[in-house]
Amino acid sequence: RYAINFRVLCQIAEKRDGTHDKAKVRDLMRMFRPNRLGEITKLDFVKSVDSVYKDLRLTLANINNSSQIDRAYQRIINTIFYTAVTFIVLAIYGLDVNAIFILLSSIIVSFAFMIGSAASKYLEGILLILVRKPYDIGDRVCFLDANADVDDFGPPSGGWVVENVDLYTTTVRLGTTREYSTFANGSLASSRILNLKRSDKPNVYMYLKFTTNVTQEQLDSFRSEMTEYIRDRPREWIKLVSFRCSRVETELQYLEYVLIVQHREAWQSFSTIQVSKGDVYIHALHLQRKLRMNYTAPKLPVELLTLPSNAMLSLPNVAASGNNPNDNTLPSEGENKNKYL
Repeated sequence: RYAINFRVLCQIAEKRDGTHDKAKVRDLMRMFRPNRLGEITKLDFVKSVDSVYKDLRLTLANINNSSQIDRAYQRIINTIFYTAVTFIVLAIYGLDVNAIFILLSSIIVSFAFMIGSAASKYLEGILLILVRKPYDIGDRVCFLDANADVDDFGPPSGGWVVENVDLYTTTVRLGTTREYSTFANGSLASSRILNLKRSDKPNVYMYLKFTTNVTQEQLDSFRSEMTEYIRDRPREWIKLVSFRCSRVETELQYLEYVLIVQHREAWQSFSTIQVSKGDVYIHALHLQRKLRMNYTAPKLPVELLTLPSNAMLSLPNVAASGNNPNDNTLPSEGENKNKYL
């Protein structure tokens, strides 16, 4: 068979007395997402197991990366601590700590003018990783300007996949073309960082055009058909959030409706969401033709203007070429020869 019955998998959650652990059954449902018939295809079964394996690998990578960050942070704290201990020991032995401190301060101030901006960016980068913690290993992120406009089409170009993070730099790879890049954490501190993995259950917007002659019965049928289509795909979609009119164009004779559907995956699975979105678009277009709701752009009138003969004289190309439309004199044979040569 090409499908596995979900009851077979529920035997994992069976207790000794024959009953099932409801918590484990819910976890199995979240993991495998059977269809409305309670079946799971073999391909979906392999995908579910593979997703768990990938999550385990990412968890191990995050633990290793967090350990590296903790060790770097520990080295900074140790440097500050041993510097303070050194001054305390010198003060105990009776040395003039104030003179040493003033000498070191003068040297530090002189260097501060040269590396002031770099030190500021360095500190901002450390605070970004230790305090804000905007991303982890394996997250798909987008770096946007803080005042960038927001649209309904989702993240641009699939985002960047984080491969390595330390206190000073972040190494990423472009999700579409797999370009390898390294950013200084200080340069990212003032950016709006969009974490696609943490943006779970996204609302996907799709815009459709209907003719102005559409009836309410056709719209209700379209909504019910799309709702049924979404329910038949529980592994991809959660629900149809909204179907409403967003724009009316009386001159072009169409109504623009927005179809908002909530996807089960996070924006981290950008390509999966785009494939699912394309399938919904195709189904919606076929459904429009079936219900005779598809929009055809009207033929716009074309206005043809006839210029009078005296108006041709004012055109630059006519004046430059010396051809007068009112001159009926035939060119001589020599002129014709020069013209075609």
